[in-house]
Amino acid sequence: MSRERRKRRLEEKKENSINRKVRTRKEKGYCLLVFVAMFLAVLTIAFLDAILYGFYLLFN
Repeated sequence: MSRERRKRRLEEKKENSINRKVRTRKEKGYCLLVFVAMFLAVLTIAFLDAILYGFYLLFN
């Protein structure tokens, strides 16, 4: 196999590897951050709702 052909095959392999199904460590980290942010947002809303409902019961 000639050197040029080997080089072409290596470039083709690199182009095909772009469409991979494996998630990188960085992508997994971003997914984890998104889920933590969503959880904290829901927890904050539930906590504020409980406080406001307590005030509603107190003053009504």
